[in-house]
Amino acid sequence: MTTDIKLNDDNDIGFDGGVIETVDGAESVRQRLIVRLNTFLGEWFLDENAGIPYYQYVLGQNPLNRVMLNAVFVSAILSTPGVLSLEKEIEYSYDGATRILGLSFSAVVSGENGETESIEVTI
Repeated sequence: MTTDIKLNDDNDIGFDGGVIETVDGAESVRQRLIVRLNTFLGEWFLDENAGIPYYQYVLGQNPLNRVMLNAVFVSAILSTPGVLSLEKEIEYSYDGATRILGLSFSAVVSGENGETESIEVTI
């Protein structure tokens, strides 16, 4: 299992008394999912193929096409290293006034020592 630098609630590097915090196991996979689902396609200069195609398939859809949303997000979730399966269907929320799309889901991930764990992710 890999160890990652912990991100705080503002997606900045987490510090504890001046020391960089780290995460591993299921929390590392959860953090990877959050980062992946918050990255727009083409945003990362080192790999412009990484990210969610928000501009192409998600934003501007009125009403939002649930089939397209599932295709985009299920693919991104299941292709994240450490994710074994989705436990339940993705729940979507959309605020038309602020144009904010939210989603929440449960996934089974590989935790420490090869054990499987269930995690909840809300974006």
